[in-house]
Amino acid sequence: MSLVVLFAGAFAVQVVAWLALAVGFARARHRSALPEGTEATREAASPLPLPVPPFTVIVAARNEAARLPALLEALAAQTHPPAEVLIADDGSTDATAEVAASFRDRLPLRVLAIPDGEAAAAGLPRKKHALATAIAAAQHDRLAFTDADCVPPPHWLAAFAQHARVAPDAVLIGHSPTRRAPGSQAAAAPGTPPWLATLVRFETFVTAFLTVAALGLGRPYMAVGRSLSYPRSLFDRLGGFAHQAASLSGDDDLLVQEVHRHRAAPLRAVLDAPVLTGPPATLGAWLRQKRRHTSAGRFYDRVALALLAVFHLTHGLVWLGVPVFWATGSWTGAGLLAILLLIQRGVLRGPAEALSVADVMPAWPLWMWGYALYNSFVAPLGGLGVRRW
Repeated sequence: MSLVVLFAGAFAVQVVAWLALAVGFARARHRSALPEGTEATREAASPLPLPVPPFTVIVAARNEAARLPALLEALAAQTHPPAEVLIADDGSTDATAEVAASFRDRLPLRVLAIPDGEAAAAGLPRKKHALATAIAAAQHDRLAFTDADCVPPPHWLAAFAQHARVAPDAVLIGHSPTRRAPGSQAAAAPGTPPWLATLVRFETFVTAFLTVAALGLGRPYMAVGRSLSYPRSLFDRLGGFAHQAASLSGDDDLLVQEVHRHRAAPLRAVLDAPVLTGPPATLGAWLRQKRRHTSAGRFYDRVALALLAVFHLTHGLVWLGVPVFWATGSWTGAGLLAILLLIQRGVLRGPAEALSVADVMPAWPLWMWGYALYNSFVAPLGGLGVRRW
């Protein structure tokens, strides 16, 4: 009887959570809808109506000479051209600075050389110091952030600009899916196994769904630094990264939580300009990357951390119920899991289309199993922290 109560309780929590998340996602999309006539264009040849704010685009780069050209080509093709591009070269030992400088005839670009050891002297992790240095050097108040391995679509800054016109002080939280499996359009790197590319793409999608849904439910806790925008004046009011100096990662998540904690600015989802990025080439590389990302969880708001822990714990319990009940000769665990999977499919189908990742849904039970394993065994390791950038 105690087993039935435990697993039935976990199932009930999951059902309520997924239905609430569906409401939150819909609410966030509605709140972030632009007034009619101000939709950002998806056509690279179509100019935007004025006035729109100038953007400083900031990229922290370390040994990114091979991947930087694709990003800079994408920035040069923006329908709302960046007013300034700052590449914070964080002690690179390759040709990162030279590659960036070669685009100066096509972009208003500056390379900020950050020597080794400067971050330690400033009391910040390397990437946060690189970002803070670029923010201090920015000539424009409205900032946009992405990574060196990303390829923003031509209307990326246009979408941000239109949302910034509606809400000038807002933090704009974009969406950054990973590329599809090799052999498909916008494919991942050739060395990435197809199953890994799809698993990473699914995990990134569910994370984006939770991010937007939590925003709609009034509990924002996450953003993605590959597609993020906020005013420099807001960053300065919050004291920069001083509130998260002890965390290796979190320049996106912890900043959003700080904004929410102080009610310092509105937060809006921007979902119509997905910034593609490539998945790691190997499972080990992905696990190391995720451990680094989740290391910020130790510094999360306590309520957000508790809610996430309950959500992922009960999700893992529902999956665990299948072998537990099977050992007793019962199909109860499999039945509960089947019902939950159907609910998850119903909740995620619309957001998958909205976030341009509907290709992950046909085999959703397999990827949801991988997602449950990841959150049961890998994500908690992030709480142990890491020492490398």
